[in-house]
Amino acid sequence: LGNATQSADIEFQGKLTNVVSTGYLRASHATLRFHGGLRNESSLTVSTGTVSGDVENQVGAMIVVVNNGDAKFEGDLHNEGRVLVTPNSTATYFGKVSGSGSFPGGGTHVFTAELAPGPGPDQIGFDGDVVFGDQATLEAELKSTTPGSGHDQVTIAGSATLDGTLALKPFP
Repeated sequence: LGNATQSADIEFQGKLTNVVSTGYLRASHATLRFHGGLRNESSLTVSTGTVSGDVENQVGAMIVVVNNGDAKFEGDLHNEGRVLVTPNSTATYFGKVSGSGSFPGGGTHVFTAELAPGPGPDQIGFDGDVVFGDQATLEAELKSTTPGSGHDQVTIAGSATLDGTLALKPFP
């Protein structure tokens, strides 16, 4: 695919697959609307803009927020790859964020809805800051005291602002 330029509003009616061998998406000051969702197998780069619709970030794929950007994700995000938010950039999630992918980079992640690590006990880490808003929920599974095999573990290298709800559920 290619670049979305300044102030663009691009709509995709069906499900879009960003294929690893040929595809990349890059948006600057743009809105990308995926009415059927996005299956990202390659790279999605956003400086300032909005990604609307559900996103499946596959193993080996990467979503990058760059250039002191402010990216908003309005649908659910299932992350099995990497969501890299560079320093001085912010990603705000308005839908459910799930999966066992990583969150490298020194930027800020803001959760307004739900963060639910992958099915079963998982460890996910954030290299930057994390903010849980007052309507946010961290859903964690709990079975024993062993991190990564007996319960979910979230590590934050930067600062954490904790508001909202912690929802513990039993791990089968």
